[in-house]
Amino acid sequence: MAIYNEIINWSVNKPMFVRDAVRRLLNNQSLSDLDYSEIKELLMKEYGFNNISLSPIPATTNDIPSMNKSDNQIKIEKIYSPHNINALYDKTLLQFALDGLTVIYGKNGSGKSSFSKILKKLCWSRDKNVVLKKNVYKEDNSPQTVKIKFYEGRNENEFVWFEDSSIDKRLNSVFVFDSKCADVYLNKENPAEYKPAGIDILERLALVFNKISQKIDNEVLRFNKVKFNLPSKYNQTLIAHWFQSIENLDRITIENKLIITDKQKEVKNTLEKSLKDSNIAETNKTLKHKKERYEKLQASLNTIEVLFTGDSIREIRELKEDVVIKEQAYRAACISFNTGNEFSIGSEAWRVLWNAARNYAISDLHKDYPILSNEKGNFCALCQQPLSEDAENRLQKFDLYMQDTTSVAFEQAKKKLDEIGKKYTSITRWRN
Repeated sequence: MAIYNEIINWSVNKPMFVRDAVRRLLNNQSLSDLDYSEIKELLMKEYGFNNISLSPIPATTNDIPSMNKSDNQIKIEKIYSPHNINALYDKTLLQFALDGLTVIYGKNGSGKSSFSKILKKLCWSRDKNVVLKKNVYKEDNSPQTVKIKFYEGRNENEFVWFEDSSIDKRLNSVFVFDSKCADVYLNKENPAEYKPAGIDILERLALVFNKISQKIDNEVLRFNKVKFNLPSKYNQTLIAHWFQSIENLDRITIENKLIITDKQKEVKNTLEKSLKDSNIAETNKTLKHKKERYEKLQASLNTIEVLFTGDSIREIRELKEDVVIKEQAYRAACISFNTGNEFSIGSEAWRVLWNAARNYAISDLHKDYPILSNEKGNFCALCQQPLSEDAENRLQKFDLYMQDTTSVAFEQAKKKLDEIGKKYTSITRWRN
């Protein structure tokens, strides 16, 4: 098989579409119309048609049979676990004798032909156009798989083939021959000539390129139009000069002008859709209303996004913790100030009464009126009578409660938390 290796080495420096064509010829005696079309597309892609997504697959040694020494001979032991291949049962096993001759027989539909196709697919055969169809009796689109166990000399190997995957090139040394392979040798090759194996690849490659060249010429002819001859009186018009100018453009200039960007394609599709619309005015009105709704939604989402950022959530948690701490301090102060008093000094009524009496005593009597000073002999702010020691202590304690900072701090923290909470409670469900 040295000739095949030489062809592979020869193709390495050739364009990718040539290498892909060599691969197809190594695996198929005849190419299909799809093969010719794909090779043509690969040629076009290599010469500047960038919108073609098909990628070439160059020929490698996996596409040709390999020679093994006698002490390293490949022997297939069994083929088993075929999945989704024709109607073969998943647990089917085809066993071969490692020495001697194996005869396989069975009724029609028992799977003989299916296993023959598997062998031609995984080993070397002139009939490489074999197709392993999926089981039509099951709604199963899972990939096809099959396992093959073989010996390379004394070494046992197992190869698992998956749909569209490459084969183990060691199996290329196993030659498969059946009636279809015979038809290839007898009817599809030139019986009048005897050539070394592999030489036909180069001849068929030349025929492939001739056919592709003809395909390209036919496509070019579709774009060739007979020039319209204008009457002589129009030869000096602007449109005539314009036509004359484009006739002299070179290919690169034309290709640069023919490049259409994705944005231009999008605009074209939009215009085509609009031209097909029978009521463009109503559609335009609908789109404007939709745009307004989307902008309103975007504004709402932007506001909500700010409220639910990590920093915002962290701020709310810190404020809530601050309120809890300051409320605990405030409650502790209330308990402390009420200890030993027969009246509760924590109610709102007491706070209003106290502020009114204090303001009266200071503003209406005298700003230096000795109310709740550190000296003895204080007077009641309302009746002007001297206070007993118990009454004086009670009012001093109530005044301390009124001036305590825990109450102010708690109220301020709670107010701040409530203000931020209103931003969240004001979020309404958006309706289109």
